[in-house]
Amino acid sequence: MAVALALWFFTGTDEKKNRAPPLVTLPEQDVPKVASPAPVVRKNGGDDYIGRWEGLDGRFMLIEKNAETEREPYAVTMRYDLDQAEQKFPVEMEGTSIFVQRNGSRYEFAPSDGGASSDTRLHERKDCLSTSRGETYCRG
Repeated sequence: MAVALALWFFTGTDEKKNRAPPLVTLPEQDVPKVASPAPVVRKNGGDDYIGRWEGLDGRFMLIEKNAETEREPYAVTMRYDLDQAEQKFPVEMEGTSIFVQRNGSRYEFAPSDGGASSDTRLHERKDCLSTSRGETYCRG
């Protein structure tokens, strides 16, 4: 291999323009693969999500089934901001996602693992609901 590199280096400049340097292949190394926890896969939303989901630092999301007389079958009580008291919001279920109408915006919470969180304290958790913004609530 050293000979190939030397020949390439000492050849004329016209030949260098037309020829790529030789490829150097390093032997494969045994690199241990880190297994990430697999998220819990849910077939349907709805009743699978009923219960309390914990966030960080006292944040939480409590999903409850409404009385049959209510327009929406589910509701969520959340404390998503430590500066505010817990609040109740309407919820829509579509497929495996939960959509929360909160302060004029619609937030989608989809099944995930804790790795979707922007905070490393949740990265080992498996059964979570997260937004694309990293807002994450987990069970257990």
